[in-house]
Amino acid sequence: MEKSFAMDKIFNTDSQEMSLVSRLLYQFIEEKYRPLLDESSDLMCITDREGKFIYVNRKLADSLGYTKKELLGMHLRDIVADDSMKAFQESVKDFLKNGKITFRSFVLKTRYKGAVTGEMHSMAFHDNGGKYCGAKAVFRDQTQLRAMELLERKYESMLEDGIGAVDSVIFILDPAFKIRWATATVEKYFGLDRTVVVGEDIRELFRHKVAPLVSDGDSFLKKLLKSCEEAVDTQSFECEFLGPKKNVGIAMEHRSFPILHGDLKGGRIQVFRDITQRKKAEETLEYYYKKIHAIMEHAVEGIVELRTDNTIGFVNKSFLRMMGRDEMQMLNRELSEFIVSGDLPKLASIKLIRKACEIAFVRSDGTLLHALVSSIPLVFGSQAPHALCFISDITETKMAAEKLRDANLTLRALNNTLLDLSLRDTRTGVYNYRYLHERLAEEVKRAKRYMRPFSLILMDIDFFKAVNDSYGHSFGDVVLKEFCELLKKTVRETDIVIRSGGEEFVVLLSDTDGFGAWTAAHKIVKALEATPIGDENRKVIISVSIGICSYPDSGRSEVAALIDAADESMYQSKKEGRNRITVFQKGAFAREGRSGPQASLEELRDRLENISARNEASLLEVLLSAVRDVDQRMGYPAGHIDRVLSGVERLAQAFSFPDPEVRKIRRAALACDVGMVSVPQELLSWPGPLVEDQRRLIHQHCVHSADAIRSLPFLAAARGDILSHHERFDGKGYPEGLRGPQIPFGARIIPVVETYEALTSARPYRKQPYSKAESLEIIRRESSRQFDPLVVEQFLKICG
Repeated sequence: MEKSFAMDKIFNTDSQEMSLVSRLLYQFIEEKYRPLLDESSDLMCITDREGKFIYVNRKLADSLGYTKKELLGMHLRDIVADDSMKAFQESVKDFLKNGKITFRSFVLKTRYKGAVTGEMHSMAFHDNGGKYCGAKAVFRDQTQLRAMELLERKYESMLEDGIGAVDSVIFILDPAFKIRWATATVEKYFGLDRTVVVGEDIRELFRHKVAPLVSDGDSFLKKLLKSCEEAVDTQSFECEFLGPKKNVGIAMEHRSFPILHGDLKGGRIQVFRDITQRKKAEETLEYYYKKIHAIMEHAVEGIVELRTDNTIGFVNKSFLRMMGRDEMQMLNRELSEFIVSGDLPKLASIKLIRKACEIAFVRSDGTLLHALVSSIPLVFGSQAPHALCFISDITETKMAAEKLRDANLTLRALNNTLLDLSLRDTRTGVYNYRYLHERLAEEVKRAKRYMRPFSLILMDIDFFKAVNDSYGHSFGDVVLKEFCELLKKTVRETDIVIRSGGEEFVVLLSDTDGFGAWTAAHKIVKALEATPIGDENRKVIISVSIGICSYPDSGRSEVAALIDAADESMYQSKKEGRNRITVFQKGAFAREGRSGPQASLEELRDRLENISARNEASLLEVLLSAVRDVDQRMGYPAGHIDRVLSGVERLAQAFSFPDPEVRKIRRAALACDVGMVSVPQELLSWPGPLVEDQRRLIHQHCVHSADAIRSLPFLAAARGDILSHHERFDGKGYPEGLRGPQIPFGARIIPVVETYEALTSARPYRKQPYSKAESLEIIRRESSRQFDPLVVEQFLKICG
């Protein structure tokens, strides 16, 4: 019926509804291509010049919900949706002009008010005269495709919004480490514009923009770069970010995954997850856990958690201390194993009735711990019920008498310790002056009762003030400690070393007479002469003045009298010089025959002279320490100044000078180079020849040495020798260019001895010393030029 209707229209030449071309085209399609067109997936139609359908395929009719017969009576505009009508009408002129047109997004309305969206291509037909006859339209249905695209975009938007809402930053990288996609959270966490980072190399981006925000940027960058180069999933690592505002700490966890499929195969997915809240929650949880655990762990009472089977799940330190055990010995074992067998029934009573009971536990050492035990139930969810037991030690109540006895014994031991400390010198660790009196009183009683001798060795360190003044009190304390150690090693173990005050020390020797005490003192002196004392940086040789008093040889039996006798002997040794030993004898130091004002005046004069001599000796000791420091700075060998002083003294004595003159020259030799302290260290150890400015600086040391002793009156006589000790006999010396007899005689002696010492020892500018013969020959050649011929002649005799 449908076909006859169409054919009638075609062959009815009187019909004005269809042109001849349209009728022939319809006939051609109907006969040749109808089966093919009906099976096409595209929606196809042909219209006449008025836009009415003269052909539709089955796909178009089915898609719009019409039959083909129904559509052949309709106009094309009848199936155009309102959304596309305006564009359709506006394009008619272009279609008639160009003969074809394409609609990218064209909407057709269906019979039941639905819509079909797709792409439509239309082409016009013309007769031989160029007259428009109709149009062919092909419509590709993209409704489902568009719906899928919309759904995909919707899901993609939802996914992106969802990712943007979570606490993560995600980067998708291609194989060249370029960022192909990033979540919007990149701005929130890293302060970066998402549209800008796409296409950037993640390594450079993180190196310059992100790494500065990380607390340990270098370590973070190394781990990130390593994760980019891995071909497998990488281990996660945590990092601390400052955040884009650099005022809020953000903890993040990083993971990296490889892309194994698709266009980005070989790339990676980098994920940074915000774990700040988790960290805070973990810290809070850990804080409360530690707090509760600490309360239980450090509670005064013992606390034990018992499982249903009575095994121990937790035990605190207090109960471990009570039991004398460690955790490994108690955990996962039944509590009943540690309870005295007779008290085992009480454990069940405690758990069931919740009533405190007294139970005896067996400690690790086998003793009993008497305790009061109570419990509370622990029930959490579906877990089996546990019990928390509280254990109070009441052993002290039961054992009060024993503890009191132990306390008394402990108190007695502490008192003994305190007493011992009160009798000890805090600096040296040896006994103090208080102990001397107490111990000496006991020794006197014992000696009188058993008719046994004993002796006191009283010693004073010579010029110890000079050690403190030169090197400081800290070094002085070291010397005192080392001196005490040397004393303890030198005397017998039964002998007692005591510090009686300052630098004075006493050695109490039981069962020892005067000769034995002298032998012990002599041994001490030899040990001091052979043993330098000090710290790692400096050692000094010290000397002592020793006085010895023995009972009963001294005739004194009172404590104070014995100490005074030893003190008098020690001061006698002080007058005689260093390392002197004086043994007290009856009446040895009595001042008989002196009485009246004259005797008092003589005693005063002697005391003043003695004090003055000791002060001078102390000042010279300080000066000697300073000179030794200068020698060390200049790289001179040990003992340099001592050899120079000895040589100067011998040479001066060879000229038969009186003792005061010899002493003056010796003192000049001691002080002549002290001015070297003003010379820079690098110049003192200069290995090669000196330039003019360097020589001028060194030449000034003579003036500086003379100025250094200006405030010491007893060295005033030696100032000329100090100032001129570098003058030459031929007048070419410094600082004043004196010649021959113009040079003080002491200043002519000192350079000869100093030159010999310099030639026979290694120096910074000459590592290999000269032999004695070579040195003497050099000095002989310099006679009448650098040195006084008389001094050279006398020196050669001494050394010959």
